[in-house]
Amino acid sequence: MPIESINIAKKIARRITESDGDSIVVLFDNILPTLDIPSSSVISVNGFLKNLKGYSKITSTQAAPLPDISIEDSEPERRVKALDVEWNSQRKHLELLVSADGSSWVEVGAISLIKQQGYPYRMHSLLDFFTDGLADEFGSNGKVACRIVDVGYGLLSGNDVFTVHGSFLQEIVYKTETQPINISLTCNGSTNNGGGNSNGDDEEMSLTPITTFSSAGQVTYLSTDFNPSLQIEANANRKYLCIQNQSNYEIAVSNSSNDFEIFLSKNEKFECSKGGFYYTGQLTISALDVNSTQVRWFEG
Repeated sequence: MPIESINIAKKIARRITESDGDSIVVLFDNILPTLDIPSSSVISVNGFLKNLKGYSKITSTQAAPLPDISIEDSEPERRVKALDVEWNSQRKHLELLVSADGSSWVEVGAISLIKQQGYPYRMHSLLDFFTDGLADEFGSNGKVACRIVDVGYGLLSGNDVFTVHGSFLQEIVYKTETQPINISLTCNGSTNNGGGNSNGDDEEMSLTPITTFSSAGQVTYLSTDFNPSLQIEANANRKYLCIQNQSNYEIAVSNSSNDFEIFLSKNEKFECSKGGFYYTGQLTISALDVNSTQVRWFEG
């Protein structure tokens, strides 16, 4: 059974203010998006957090002083002084959360939101809390969220704002089923336009696309604008014929006397072979769209 996938890129853009309080704000929810795919055909929904940044502008607290670093301080001493200003000044506190099932949350990091002396705002690299690679992976129903926590200086208030922006990618893996293409074909007498099943009676034939297709054969590009149709000539020695639509735009297949016409969507195939529906007459493949449509056909 063929397996296919669709990639969907989405933007994260969320402004967190006083009105959000201490509630959990979901930034990324890896649920199955609305697609024209039956849920029973979906194998997996994979999520990739690709980028996540934060912008903070805090005005409701006192400005945090610059670290009192002297030229005599060693590198560890400078780091300790900077951390002391970051975490022991008046501040707001932001937690970063993940969930594997969509309901149970786990804290993966936190940042201090301070009003830095001399700076109107601050930027934060948030993806580093989730992964040290290019992206963090999530399974179905995985979520990313954040929330403001009161650590003694209150929640966001007044004109305080924290903005999160970034992007994530969803990969939907699903199985496709080859559906039968059924047409009615009436065969009268001993011949049918150069070939076909014949028993002297009227009968209905059912056409079922094949599930595999050789990479061999001829490729033709059809368009209602520049190359509207292709004719496959009658061949009394024909034992096998396969036509496959390899593009997104529908094509039509018909015989010379217009006894039948079928329509092939993307990746659908039409087969003529001995032991099945057998036809040696002329066939016409027609474009139904102005866009270029790739058609592969093989005759043996």
